[in-house]
Amino acid sequence: MGCKTTTGEIAVVKKSIEDVNLDVVEKKLNFKITTPDTMNSLINNWFNNHVKVNGFDGRATIEIVSYEEKLTNIENGKKIEIILNLTIMLENKNFSHRKTFYFELNEFSTITGNFSLNEVDTMILNTQINLVNRFSKNLNSKI
Repeated sequence: MGCKTTTGEIAVVKKSIEDVNLDVVEKKLNFKITTPDTMNSLINNWFNNHVKVNGFDGRATIEIVSYEEKLTNIENGKKIEIILNLTIMLENKNFSHRKTFYFELNEFSTITGNFSLNEVDTMILNTQINLVNRFSKNLNSKI
């Protein structure tokens, strides 16, 4: 999934993140790697404001395993590709029952024509926002 812009000023994408409901009583977020500040902020915002716990026992651990950003030159433009790998582990109170879900998320965008460095930065931010939005929308159906 991706987007392409050819002319005009690039606007920042609005965040339309859906809540994720987990049948646990505790949630935890671990970063196994370093991510750019904007991505770190987006993930933390998603986790703190949109991951809801509504169970009686158990714990959900979300681990950010890897993050890769590739900014490449294309004909008359730039392309950003972002790959994020994460795991979600759901455990019951006694830790005797455990489910682990693995996710690899890919998102890309391109910009062509006349553009500024600020517009490239906005394209990267929009791609990061799209990645988190799409993941949150699809997560409820997977867990």
